[in-house]
Amino acid sequence: MKRHLTDGELRASLDAELEEGLLLHLDACPECQTRLLQLKQEHLRSANRLSFLNQGDRTCSIGSVCVEPFYPGIFKSKGDIHV
Repeated sequence: MKRHLTDGELRASLDAELEEGLLLHLDACPECQTRLLQLKQEHLRSANRLSFLNQGDRTCSIGSVCVEPFYPGIFKSKGDIHV
């Protein structure tokens, strides 16, 4: 293969959806392996930053305008929210 994998192809490899021929290139190409590691790290940073959206047992007081689109119907009496 004369070209390196695109970011989309590298992301497909993270989802175990990369074609066999491209996977062979990835296994043999240090540059693509380096970029794949960068993409993995970016993914982990993003997932960590967004993890607050999936904390089911945390109680907080936030206005319905901010929270309702993400968690429809979660309001309890007197504005307490479980997110």
